Amino acid sequence: MLRLALLLAALVPACRAADAARPESRATLSGTAQWAGDLPTTRSGTVRLTIRGFGEVGDDCRGGGDMAFTATYTGALEVQADDRYSVALYPEAITAGTGCSANEIRPERIDKIQLDAQLGDEVGYGTLGYQTLTAIDGDDLKSGTFDELAGDLVFTRP
Repeated sequence: MLRLALLLAALVPACRAADAARPESRATLSGTAQWAGDLPTTRSGTVRLTIRGFGEVGDDCRGGGDMAFTATYTGALEVQADDRYSVALYPEAITAGTGCSANEIRPERIDKIQLDAQLGDEVGYGTLGYQTLTAIDGDDLKSGTFDELAGDLVFTRP
């Protein structure tokens, strides 16, 4: 029992340090969840926003210059009883087509924006309702500065 108490005492500061290291959210995804079948068994899970595009990568990525990129942002999803949700999104990574981390990037075009979510056994997919994010620059892409995003998720059981 003493070991368990000491383990918990050690984990609490580590969890707080991890939360403190996470950047501030500069984007919120809001919308409505739709269910293809029965109501879900859980309403808590995760959501991921993936942006794919083409741009100029100017750092140490092999090849440099113009290449495809993928940017990902995640958040904790909590669907309310009325099926609405609002999620703070946090930047995860931007990778170039070569697989390296793209730190210096100037997006030239956005090719695809995709939403993926998981609620227990339920898998959700969606897109943004009307935003295209075509005016974002490299700083916006890196920090996830998208403000309010609107998108609906459709959930199914695999």
